[in-house]
Amino acid sequence: MVVDWEQETGLLMTSGDVRIIRIWDTDREMKVQDIPTGADSCVTSLSCDSHRSLIVAGLGDGSIRVYDRRMALSECRVMTYREHTAWVVKAYLQKHPEGNIMSVSGSMNQFTAIYNGNGELINNIKYYDGFMGQRVGAISCLAFHPHWPHLAVGSNDYYISVYSVEKRIR
Repeated sequence: MVVDWEQETGLLMTSGDVRIIRIWDTDREMKVQDIPTGADSCVTSLSCDSHRSLIVAGLGDGSIRVYDRRMALSECRVMTYREHTAWVVKAYLQKHPEGNIMSVSGSMNQFTAIYNGNGELINNIKYYDGFMGQRVGAISCLAFHPHWPHLAVGSNDYYISVYSVEKRIR
């Protein structure tokens, strides 16, 4: 089971090895909505944005799907990314000061992708082996800072890598 909590509205998004994303109103203690995923695989990660009513789901087939819960159930899936070929470890929406949203995902096949709100690939981090070079192992966890462009990636080989778009000052 995967969940994401929306503090501003008190809504809880839940899913897992089912074909729906269920939205609960925790104040009223009742189900609000069931959104069909339209996929044959399980949901592995959820992230929501209360200001735009968006939900991002990472799936076991490697796809990332964006849903707008204000739309009709037959039209609520607004975007599908198919960059990954393996299990999506984490998909996340980040709010920027200028109102843009970024989607970040990592998968078990040693690949991390960063997308903008229009679905365009901004950057990706892939496995490589080199002398004195940093390598990316199979990703086991991923965390994105809620306000700054910092990304932390944990791998199965006990390495933690932190990435940023800002230059380091030495």
